[in-house]
Amino acid sequence: HLTCELSLQKTDPWRTLPLIRAVRRHPAGAWHRLTTLSTRTLAGTTELLAGWLSDWLARWTQPGDLFQDTRPEQAHLNTLLKLLTLLEQPPETLVFQHTGNQLHIRALDARHHLQQVLGQAQGCALFSATLQPFEPWQAVYGVSPANTLSLPSPFPADRRCVLTITNLNLRQRHREAHWPAIAHLTARIWQQRPGNYLVFTPTRSAATRIRTLLHQFYPSLPVHLPETADEDHALMETMATRTDTGVVITPLAGRWCEGIDLPADALLGAVVLGTGMPPWDDFHQHRADWAREQGWDGDTHTFVYPGWARVLQALGRVIRTPEDRGVLVLVDDRYARPPLSDLMRQRFPDAVDVKTPRQLDALLGRFWAGT
Repeated sequence: HLTCELSLQKTDPWRTLPLIRAVRRHPAGAWHRLTTLSTRTLAGTTELLAGWLSDWLARWTQPGDLFQDTRPEQAHLNTLLKLLTLLEQPPETLVFQHTGNQLHIRALDARHHLQQVLGQAQGCALFSATLQPFEPWQAVYGVSPANTLSLPSPFPADRRCVLTITNLNLRQRHREAHWPAIAHLTARIWQQRPGNYLVFTPTRSAATRIRTLLHQFYPSLPVHLPETADEDHALMETMATRTDTGVVITPLAGRWCEGIDLPADALLGAVVLGTGMPPWDDFHQHRADWAREQGWDGDTHTFVYPGWARVLQALGRVIRTPEDRGVLVLVDDRYARPPLSDLMRQRFPDAVDVKTPRQLDALLGRFWAGT
């Protein structure tokens, strides 16, 4: 995302920008389209920022000095460059929010910026295991039309056990009542094959509640809820060398969703609670409206596809080599209905929907018996 945050304390230079004076005439806390500001305000702000940039760059005699400087001016310069980049985008693609001492500006659509960057190259290759279906991501990245290539997975499907549990409603208003059932589900999965597992939750408060219930119902089950980056890294190192670490509970948007590699028995399974969709808040409503203005399905582009990509990233922690085996469990009633049911069939045609605890035990028992 293209985004910029400005501190508006008395000592910060941004307070003198025409943009800031205009922004503060809007209600605090809510997100607003930048088009509610006059073109004169935006042009005056850009002109002033360009002057500041020239003044700051003149302070360094060698190009390398710019990146070695650690004074507060360096942080101001980085923020200035972000702000200038944002203000180069079409105003109708930007929204802002102020909260008294801070201003946030975000792009609803980064295609203009991406096209500027990618246009400097002879060609580009964008690749990820989360880019399907191709069409919406081509539109979002502004690379349509483009050549696409879908490669088969190098990981044998019979080395994974993909399960859905679609009789639980984990929307925000209903999920609290289901946390005891989730605690029992987690314990049953672990009991079938004790080892290291990840449980991804919609929020940190949900993770805390599930950990409390697991301690209450299953005091001998090792459960972890890391709070800091240092705790995350220490736990990852432990899991890489010990297969009895237990269950790690973490928010789906946290550091455990990508960039970690725990092959073989270092990680036996992952449970994803919910759909990974962004919150139904003011900012994402603006983004959905913008998507509809482009002729897209606003809710699907804003909520479903980003959530699905996040879910795939989390599940991807389990199978890291062709020799790995693991269990992938997705819990939410929305996986049984379009569009998520369609995405499930395309990605996991072998998924089984579990209706009872006895069925869960039987499926996991047969899977692990094949190792």
